[in-house]
Amino acid sequence: EIRRSRGYVPLPLILKGVSGCEKSVLSLGGDLKSTFSFGKKDRIITSQYIGDLEEVGCFDNFKDYIERYMKLYHIKPEMIVCDMHPKYHSAKYAEKLAKNMNIPIYKIQHHHAHALSVMAEYSLKSCIGVSLDGTGYGTDGKIWGGEFLLCNNTEFTRAGHLSYVKLCGGDKASVNSELVKECYKYASDEESAESTGINPLIKAALSNNINTFETSSTGRLFDCICALLEIKKENSYEGECAILLEKAARRGENLNKPVFSFKIDESVGMIVADQIQLFNDVKDAYESGRYKKEAVAYAFHLALSEAIARICHIIRDKNSENNVCLSGGVFANMILLEETVSALKEDGFLVYINEFVPAGDAGISLGQAYYGLLSQKEV
Repeated sequence: EIRRSRGYVPLPLILKGVSGCEKSVLSLGGDLKSTFSFGKKDRIITSQYIGDLEEVGCFDNFKDYIERYMKLYHIKPEMIVCDMHPKYHSAKYAEKLAKNMNIPIYKIQHHHAHALSVMAEYSLKSCIGVSLDGTGYGTDGKIWGGEFLLCNNTEFTRAGHLSYVKLCGGDKASVNSELVKECYKYASDEESAESTGINPLIKAALSNNINTFETSSTGRLFDCICALLEIKKENSYEGECAILLEKAARRGENLNKPVFSFKIDESVGMIVADQIQLFNDVKDAYESGRYKKEAVAYAFHLALSEAIARICHIIRDKNSENNVCLSGGVFANMILLEETVSALKEDGFLVYINEFVPAGDAGISLGQAYYGLLSQKEV
C-alpha cells in the first residue's frame, strides 16, 4: 500500500516478544509522507498519513493530531524518537517536545528506521535490512538511499551500499531527472567530460563543487535511467520517472534484452555496488540501437534485483544472518519487488516486506517506535 488511512487507522500493531516495555514512546517519523506513532507494552498505534511537513497546514495538523491522540488514548510519552536529519521539522519539534516534557530523545538513522518498520511487523530482532529510497540523512553526513544494513535489536552496521555519485542542484535533483543524468555522465569519465556533451553549467557546478552533494540514492538512479532512455526528463509529481520506467519495463519483459550486472567491490571493507559502471553499460546498450528502450528498462530492473540478492548473500556468508527485510519507497516498484523476493527466496533467505504500513516514509514512525520499545529491553 502507498498510504494507510481510513479503515486501517488507528488499528494497532500487536508485537511479540516485547512484554515489559512499560515506558510509552512517541515517534515522529520523517518530514515527507509524515506519520507519527505511539508505542507501549506490546503495541504500536500509527497515525494516518499527514503529508509534507514543509507545508504549514500539514505541520499544524501534525502537531494537533499528536495532541489529540495523547488525549484519546490517555498516553503521556516517556521517550521520544525521531529522524537524525538536523533540519527536519519533525526532528526540531521532537527536540522541543522532549525539552518541554523533560524526557529523553533518541535520533535514528532514516534507513535503519525503514528496516525496523519491517522488523516491527514480524517482531524480528535481527535482519539484513535492504532500504532503497530517494533520500535519507546518513551517519557520514551524506545522502543515503541504497543501503544494506546488518540490524541487531537497536543496533545496525552499514554493510553495503550503492556507490556515491556527486550531484548538483540541491533539491532540484529530485525533480530534474535530466540534470541527474548529466551528473552521472560527468561521473562516468571526468577526464573526458567535455567530449560527452555535458551541459556546461552542470559541468562547471560539478567541477567547482558548487551546490553539490554525494548520494547513494536508488531513487536518483531510477531518475537517471529514465532520462537516459528518453522516457521523461523531469518528475512533474513525486516518483513519476520511476513509475514510467517501471511501466516501460513491463512492456519490455518479453523482448530481446541485454544482460546487465553491477560490479561489486569489497576492497574497502564495505560492499559497494558500482552505479557508474552500470550507467555506462545501460547507456552503451541503448545507444547501440540493438535493443528497444523497454527491453533495456526491464534489464535494468533485473540487474538491480540480482545485485540485491548477491549483496545479501555476501553479508550472510560473513554474518550468518538469514532474514532479509525489504523497505523504502523504491520497493513500491512491483517488478523490482517481485524479482528481488524471488531471487532471495531461491537462495534460501527468509524475506519480509511491509504490509501493515507503507514501505515508503509513511512507515518509518513505526520503525522508530519499535526502536523505542526494543531499547527498553536492553536496559
